[in-house]
Amino acid sequence: MARSDKTPATSPDLVPLDVIRSDLRYEATLAPPTFDMLLGGKSFGPVYNALEPLGLRLDDMRVEGQQPAEQALSCYLSARTLVRYRFDRVEVQGRPSEVGVEALFRLIEVAVGVVRSTSHTKIEEHTFTSGLHGRLGVGSVEDQLARHVPAKRADKVALAPSGVTFRVASESAAGFASLERSLLAEDAAFLRVVSILPGALNEPAACEQALAFFRAAAEALGLRVREEQADAGR
Repeated sequence: MARSDKTPATSPDLVPLDVIRSDLRYEATLAPPTFDMLLGGKSFGPVYNALEPLGLRLDDMRVEGQQPAEQALSCYLSARTLVRYRFDRVEVQGRPSEVGVEALFRLIEVAVGVVRSTSHTKIEEHTFTSGLHGRLGVGSVEDQLARHVPAKRADKVALAPSGVTFRVASESAAGFASLERSLLAEDAAFLRVVSILPGALNEPAACEQALAFFRAAAEALGLRVREEQADAGR
């Protein structure tokens, strides 16, 4: 999750990470659960009216699950862009590298707005999970990992980190960041950042703060993310 950044790194120690693919998953945790929204199709009209301008068709809306914890109204805006309404949360998934992070932020705002306008429930917290596969502009994945956990020998056995994970906290959010070798592409890295923000924030503010948290976490790992398609949805 990153807007296009073509400017030089602010620190010479930051290694460029050129994104191959990025995925974003957002969850709005609801309290109490919105049992009234999914019963009797009450939410179908408001959901369709909100998402139809963004490309939703009636055939793209599906009711899924049998048990209360499984039931959901899933709205497929494309093969990889999804909004799912559950009793206890709203989920939005997509690829910023394909549609642009701004387009996904707008989708989050619209999707959660349906809950805010049709239910008395409250947003308890916002959770953003961003995963990026990319190639390092300098050095190897092993080099980058060694900056945080150096390789060493113990009892004639060589030990080298296969990945690192750190807790991350800021004034407004908490979460974690991890870096490891990508399984998607050869000689590529996989960066994952999770941020959890208070539900008192509205969706635009939560998205902006999650983006700032992501950038700070990436820089803390010594990376500057470069995602050329990030502004495609603007």
